[in-house]
Amino acid sequence: MTGKRLLFCALAVFALSLRLPAAPQTTTVWRNEIGQEVHGELSGVYGPYALIASKTQSSFMPLVWLDTPSLDRVANFLAQQPQQAPLWKDSSSDVSRALRKRLQILQGEKLAPFDYAQRPEPEFYLVYFSAHWCGPCRRFTPKLRETYQRLRAHPAVSDRFELIFISSDENVHEQRHYAQEASMPWPMVGFNSLGSVGILEHLKGNGIPCLVVVNRKGHILFHSYQGAEYLGPEDPLDKFIALMDQSAPTHPETKLARHRLAIRQYVLAGATTNLPPKPYLIDFDLSRYADLPVKNFMLRATIDEQGTVTDARTDPALPAVSEAMLVNDAKSWRFLPAIENGVPTVKSVAIPFTL
Repeated sequence: MTGKRLLFCALAVFALSLRLPAAPQTTTVWRNEIGQEVHGELSGVYGPYALIASKTQSSFMPLVWLDTPSLDRVANFLAQQPQQAPLWKDSSSDVSRALRKRLQILQGEKLAPFDYAQRPEPEFYLVYFSAHWCGPCRRFTPKLRETYQRLRAHPAVSDRFELIFISSDENVHEQRHYAQEASMPWPMVGFNSLGSVGILEHLKGNGIPCLVVVNRKGHILFHSYQGAEYLGPEDPLDKFIALMDQSAPTHPETKLARHRLAIRQYVLAGATTNLPPKPYLIDFDLSRYADLPVKNFMLRATIDEQGTVTDARTDPALPAVSEAMLVNDAKSWRFLPAIENGVPTVKSVAIPFTL
């Protein structure tokens, strides 16, 4: 899966001056390491970013920017999240409750009630405002359908999102005709239910096609409008694809960006017990050392409180060039540091290698 890299700048890395569906219940101050602040509720953690929602906007903050107290709150937030998503049909999330019994889907030539079956609730909703009378909508919908089907076929993404079509057509017959003509594979708000899903319907911009990506709380991640500026539907779609790519657990840049958060989570896990250092991100190309005369050796390393290698040597010693290369590699690795009495601690470790 590919997508444009998300581009962020300044403190409020992505902000939308649009009304959010409801004021957050709590407002917290989130600070970066140089003291800049964002006020709002932690709405979610997606890849290398935390989504902070206030009464008027949503902001992505890179996790690497957050100070330690803010990261501790993120770690506690994640610890309180359920291991599995609830079944969509039973979910009590703001968006799920608003959509219940209001969704339909095309079946042959008819619109039938949408069957949730045993699907988990999507983590993200792509809300598509469109209409058949809108030429740009008809031109964009085939691309959207192709992208939707590609993402739904991706096992790591398929259950994480759903697209909801909200029609601006004049009547139910035009809505159904548009769905048939475009072979829409996604659910839609039934025509007779339009006007009763305010948490999503109020997100519509000044024109269509308009695509909005929200989470289960209805907080905005991406939007076709940024303030009064129309970005088009491709912009939020491309950003969503990029976020899905960056959210993969094995994505090396994301894993590195979450290193400090992982340490705070490890501290939380070690609040009542001591924990040893643990490998977190190790990039080691064995082929570079294939010609070494020594095939079994130990790397003795010191891992500091930040989970980085500050000192390393091999036992037995390798040839000087190989030793220097391995030590240099080791200093790029990341660990979760030892935790003693709830505090990250410097610790020496011995790592066995067999080539």
